[in-house]
Amino acid sequence: RRPAPARLGGRTASARRMAAATNDTQVFKNVGCVGKAGVGIFKMSAQQLGWKGNPPHDIVVSLTGAELASAEWLNACGRDRCLLKLCFKHAVGSVSRFTGFRQADFPSIKEHLHRHFAVDLRQLPVAHEGWSWGEIDAEPGEGDAAASDRDLRFTVNGKVGFDIPVAALRQVNAVKSDVTVELDAAGAGDGEETVMEVRLFVPGSTAGRLSALS
Repeated sequence: RRPAPARLGGRTASARRMAAATNDTQVFKNVGCVGKAGVGIFKMSAQQLGWKGNPPHDIVVSLTGAELASAEWLNACGRDRCLLKLCFKHAVGSVSRFTGFRQADFPSIKEHLHRHFAVDLRQLPVAHEGWSWGEIDAEPGEGDAAASDRDLRFTVNGKVGFDIPVAALRQVNAVKSDVTVELDAAGAGDGEETVMEVRLFVPGSTAGRLSALS
C-alpha cells in the first residue's frame, strides 16, 4: 500500500503547493520604498503590486499590474542589494522605486512581471568607476505620464550613475557654470540618511546660456 500523503495544517503538502501556484503571490521582506520611511514587505500577485511598511509606519503603497509600463533592475544599494524601478502609465507620480532586493531575487521577479504583465525587467549596468563627470539627461516618463514623472539621469560611459525623479526636485539654481539641485526629503524617517543637495558643474556653459530651466 502507498503511504498517505503528509498533511500540514489539515491539508496535504501537494494541495498546499497547488494553492500556492494558483495564488501565484511572491513576498519579499526588508524592502524599502523610496520616499517612504522604514522598510516593509513588497508583494506581487497576478493583478497587483504593493508595499506595506513595518510598524510603526504602516504605510501602504498599492499599484495596479495592468498599468505597469516598464521595469528596471539596478545593483546599486550596497553589497548584494538591488533596486527595482517600476514605471506606470496614465498617472502622475507614476514612478516607484523599491530597494533592498537581493540579486538572487531577479529571476523570479523577471519571470513574474513577464508572465502576468507582459513587461520585461531590464537589468541596467551601474557605474562603479567613481568618476565625478559624465552626462546628464531628462528621461521621459512612460505612457501618458506627465512631465513631472521624468527622471534626471546621470550616466558615466553609458552606465547609470544616479537618477532623480523630477518630482523630487524642490529647487534648482544656476549661476554661470554651476547648478545646485535641492531635493525634497519628505518621507524620510528619523535617523535615516537622505540626499538633500546635488551640485553640478557644466563645462563650456556661459552666463546667459545656462539657466535653471535648461
